[in-house]
Parts: sequence; structure tokens; C-alpha cells
Amino acid sequence: ARNQFLNATLQRKKKSEVKKQERKASLKTDRTSFECSRCTYLNKNGGSECKLCGAEREAKKKPRNAAQKPSKSSTPSTSAVDYSKQITLLMSMGFDDVSKINKALIASGGDVEAAVQRLV
Repeated sequence: ARNQFLNATLQRKKKSEVKKQERKASLKTDRTSFECSRCTYLNKNGGSECKLCGAEREAKKKPRNAAQKPSKSSTPSTSAVDYSKQITLLMSMGFDDVSKINKALIASGGDVEAAVQRLV
């Protein structure tokens, strides 16, 4: 039974990786779409913020001259949180509304158990 569980988990991870690669490939062809750095939602119609969680769209990074010192604006934001693993886990539990999942995770600070309580 444990081997079946491990095999099923590996298959879900592989499917997740394939979907992630497909998403990245679609982003390369569509310049208006972007993947949110906080919740990983694929925003299809551009805009300046994520339609799911409201996070501000990150500017495209420009190559920096080696002689330049990094400015405060070029340092990565510590406020953006990646809940993609928790989202995947909750979806594997049968929750299918990514918007509700993400809102529950944000409200619970990423705690899956607390998010489940908010979702049921």
C-alpha cells in the first residue's frame, strides 16, 4: 500500500511538472500573460496585478552592468510567498477552486490544515 501511495505521489509530481513546463512555454509565446510570483496563477490578459491574489506584477529583469551596484528596487521582495506546493496538495485532496484555495492559504499564512478548515 505504501508503494502504491509513493507511486501515485510521484505520478502527481510528474504531472505537475509537465503542467508547469507547458505553462512556461505558453508564457513565452504570449507576451501579455504572466505567472504571479506569489500564488503562481497564470494571468492571461496582462495587467499590473494578479487577478487572483492582487500581488503586483514583477517587472521584467533587465541585465545589469557588472559595474553597477544593486539598487534597493532590484532586490527580491520578501513579501511574495509561493503557495504552489500547498495548492497542489489541496487540489489532490479534492478542492478544485484555485481562487478559494489561494485565499484560504493567504488567510492562514500557508498552513494547509487551517486552510482546509476555511475551505470546508
